[in-house]
Amino acid sequence: MENSSIIFGGDSFTWGEGLELYLETALKKLNNIELTDGEHFHLNWLMKNKNIPDSNLFLNTIHTNKVKELMDIFIPIFEENLDIFINDYLNRWLETTPVYLIDSWDDYTSELLFRNPTIEKYLIPLKGYDGKYYKKWKEWETTFPYSRIQYEFLNTENGHPTLLQHQYIADSIIDTIEKFDKKSFIKII
Repeated sequence: MENSSIIFGGDSFTWGEGLELYLETALKKLNNIELTDGEHFHLNWLMKNKNIPDSNLFLNTIHTNKVKELMDIFIPIFEENLDIFINDYLNRWLETTPVYLIDSWDDYTSELLFRNPTIEKYLIPLKGYDGKYYKKWKEWETTFPYSRIQYEFLNTENGHPTLLQHQYIADSIIDTIEKFDKKSFIKII
């Protein structure tokens, strides 16, 4: 493979930009939080395009473990997105370009990634704060003083990784490229 490009993917290929919004909308509905017009559109889209039962009837029947029951519905959509990613993108990219992937920070989609041998093969280990390497995001993030921005800066409700974690992710990416793609030229500024 003679090239000067690489592709590095995170977890967005399972969620998709809008899918997370649909799930959040369903959770708001379950918790009796008023929905915006756009959120009603999300639920209507799911009913029409993904055979999710009528949102009012269905969501009112979920009681015990709301997230698990919702995820049971969303997992096939995640799997469909993953198949599209592999067939329409990953396989084509691999013909000419090294591809490296990072595990999902979501428990459910992480499980899907590790059940898929094609995806699992390209997941790279991330260096933890303890100096050890982890392929599973959940194991990796527990090595840091704060696993999410919201725990470092209270009241932000920001579930993204912290600045320190991003630095470790960047170092892990560079280490992987240097280890597996000797032809790459990496310049750190």
